Amino acid sequence: MPIWIVGLVFTLTCGFLIDRAPQYRGLLISGCMTLMMIMSIVTCAVYGFTARYVFLALMTGGIWGAYSQILAYTAQVFQNRPPEVRAMSVGLITMLVNTGNIYGSYLFPREDAPKYLLGFGVVSGTAAISIVTYGFIWYMERRRLRKEE
Repeated sequence: MPIWIVGLVFTLTCGFLIDRAPQYRGLLISGCMTLMMIMSIVTCAVYGFTARYVFLALMTGGIWGAYSQILAYTAQVFQNRPPEVRAMSVGLITMLVNTGNIYGSYLFPREDAPKYLLGFGVVSGTAAISIVTYGFIWYMERRRLRKEE
């Protein structure tokens, strides 16, 4: 339960911050994913139960803080496109994110305990891809908006 409370706090905090500065949504997503990646790596190196639990809670906060913003950012980036394109892009993002529920249970086999290098390696790798992707999208979107001005 505490892990999900941390996720809720991150989601609400990220939403509050982005309402004040929506132009930085891509950077906030990259920041949340960076937190998630760092916590994933640190969790592999720490064996203490309490410390791992705290790191997993922060990791969950990073992903849930980013996920809500990813959906909003997708709608924002595609706001000038036809409604069908926006709907398909948000649906595609939701579908891709939820595939983690399918393969995620296979990434942490009991034999890999206590480090779970495969699982946390995949989590860190996908977070790194997200960091680069959303940082690049943010940069390109800012560049496009500056040209329009």
